[in-house]
Amino acid sequence: MKRRILIIFCVLGLFQSCLEDNNMTLILPEIKVSKLDENGLTPAINDFISDSLLNIIIDLGMEVNTGENPPDLNGKYFISPLLLQSTNIIDDYPIGYQFNDLTIEFYNQNNDSLTIMVRETTVNHTGNGVGGFVVGEGELFTIFANMELNSSGYICNTAIIISGALTTSGIENLQYCILMVDDHGDPGNIYIEIGESRVAYDSDYISPKIEDKSFIISNNTFNNTIFTNQYNTQKDEKE
Repeated sequence: MKRRILIIFCVLGLFQSCLEDNNMTLILPEIKVSKLDENGLTPAINDFISDSLLNIIIDLGMEVNTGENPPDLNGKYFISPLLLQSTNIIDDYPIGYQFNDLTIEFYNQNNDSLTIMVRETTVNHTGNGVGGFVVGEGELFTIFANMELNSSGYICNTAIIISGALTTSGIENLQYCILMVDDHGDPGNIYIEIGESRVAYDSDYISPKIEDKSFIISNNTFNNTIFTNQYNTQKDEKE
């Protein structure tokens, strides 16, 4: 055992001497540290969405892509027709119900920190950009964004989850999920409940990228995916 250790030290000494004599540099292989937790999502996403809430949307058929090399998503995309795919809300809309059209803008994507900004737009309203997190690999991606909504003075915090595959013409197979994280008691009784969720999808399976700045979004005035169907019905009747 002593002889074996002595031989190792001798070899290391010769190697070091060789480096010094020939002015060589020893280059060690770079050890890449993953930005992801074991489930393929970032620690920030896992802090934002608990395992129980994540399981809710997965059980509803929401595709959650993972990875630390998502595609470059910067740009605007038009989502229409946006149909209900699944829901865990009792007495909710029927499957296939059509929600208002949406335009989603992604900007300031940073693949080093796996962050992205998200903004929703309708014909009469442009929402404030909200910070989000992005994961994915190749053309596949999933975005998690924390949206605070204030309607008639009633505040709620929801998670928006968007998944799809980026192509040259837009996003294919886009899914759009709303998950209630905190309704702050919902004194107006207008929001879905905490833990309730809807998964919708672009039913023509392509959400084109909008290059024309004069593009008319739609005649719809608000994102109606987060409200109860009773509230949406009352709002439609007033309009």
